[in-house]
Amino acid sequence: RLPKYTIVILSGLLFAVQAYVFYQSYFLAGWDSIVVVETAREWVYGALEDRTWYYAMYPNNLMLTWVYHVVFAFNDWLGNAANDAYVLILVQSLLSCLAGALLFSVIRRAAGSALAYAGWLIYAVHVAMSPWIFILYSDGFTLIFPILILWLYQHARDAKRPWLWWLGIGAATYWGFKIKPQVLILLIAIGIVELLDAVR
Repeated sequence: RLPKYTIVILSGLLFAVQAYVFYQSYFLAGWDSIVVVETAREWVYGALEDRTWYYAMYPNNLMLTWVYHVVFAFNDWLGNAANDAYVLILVQSLLSCLAGALLFSVIRRAAGSALAYAGWLIYAVHVAMSPWIFILYSDGFTLIFPILILWLYQHARDAKRPWLWWLGIGAATYWGFKIKPQVLILLIAIGIVELLDAVR
């Protein structure tokens, strides 16, 4: 039986691999994701251009722009402004590794350690190392929210104080929804499961 902290080591190794591979291959996409990146940069460094037209069409990207702005501001405070895009990619990579660790926990709780390690390996190869992880957009930043909501829900069903876990579900859904509205789908699925349980 592997130690409990094995998944932490594996996640750390995965992040290190991501950091190296993505540094060698990352680029800024030319579609509308660049608008979010540039707006966040201007917010930090000055000369903010009026892009009301864009945010009127994609209002959920307002929250994503704010998140990027916070990362850029912290990175600028560290004196590392030249590598701001790569730092954002590292944040997305870290979130993807955390999502993988949560996925491991969810599967282990439902089906045991063997399937949990298998599930994590599939995730690491097909999701965490996907080129989409180093594309700066809402997909990469919200990857963690659905699995976090499911992880919280698993604990809520068995907890002595489930309302604390439900508060966490509400918070995760809110913040995830503000960046990617599709996050709400998981809460709807949970609602259907709860309704069916109540009827049964």
